[in-house]
Amino acid sequence: MKIYDHKRDFYDGLAAVNIGFKDVLTDKIYDPREGYMRETISEGKWGFIDSSGIEVIPVMYDKAGNFSEGLALVTLGKEQFFIDKKGQKAFDFLYDTFLNFSEGLGVVRKSVKYGYINLKGQEVIPLIFDQAYEFREGVAQVEKNRMRGYINSSGEFEITPQFEDASHFVNGMASVRKNGKFGCINKKNELIVPFIADELGLPNAGVIETVQNDKYIYYNRFGRQITPPYNYSSQFYNSNFSIVGNGDGGKRWWPAHKLKNVKWGLIDNRGVEVIPLNFENYEDVVAEMRKLEQT
Repeated sequence: MKIYDHKRDFYDGLAAVNIGFKDVLTDKIYDPREGYMRETISEGKWGFIDSSGIEVIPVMYDKAGNFSEGLALVTLGKEQFFIDKKGQKAFDFLYDTFLNFSEGLGVVRKSVKYGYINLKGQEVIPLIFDQAYEFREGVAQVEKNRMRGYINSSGEFEITPQFEDASHFVNGMASVRKNGKFGCINKKNELIVPFIADELGLPNAGVIETVQNDKYIYYNRFGRQITPPYNYSSQFYNSNFSIVGNGDGGKRWWPAHKLKNVKWGLIDNRGVEVIPLNFENYEDVVAEMRKLEQT
């Protein structure tokens, strides 16, 4: 197998690889949504391998983005263009910034305005937004005049800009903020959870996670509170379970193994305490959770 100096993760079935790689942290590339980004200074070239490690696109490009929906943005000399998975040129890139394609559309920026192109490189939603994000579940959040709303794939507003912050939709729900507080809406802009949370997340477990006054409180997708407040929560990271705790161990920002005087237990995504809060050792509950996840 060919040896490379650097390999990225796989995206859309292919991974970018580099020979002659050098990486430095710099402030030369800046995206207001992401903060300072890592600039890759490559003395060599980029190409792509498949999951078998076979080099399917030769290492020849000066820069290369990740594949999404069958296309990747590359730089060769002074040219920037998209290639397909066979390494064939698809169309030229005529903008300053590009994000991944999602649901057939990709965010582009020119000067200070954002819009969308399709998989043929056609500008299908004009560059009229101050910020724009990837499409999820048929809509994308955009920003105009410092307020966020949601558009459909035709560029029409499904929800007009009215929020200070807004997330992607997950299972038909989105986290939004007004007057410094988070709430949860559906695609009809109906409030599921009112604007009462300091933080609000939407894990794939189908629950709504909120932090209110430094305590975790969970709701179901219909907005009904399903748990009491907890001092601590591991949150539902890729799981239908969350470890929760109550006690005087300190603030909720915690390394769990250092907390004392805390009782730990486990809740599921219905809010049921499947393991009562009577464990003193956090790791003991982790072990019990692993057993339940395997059943």
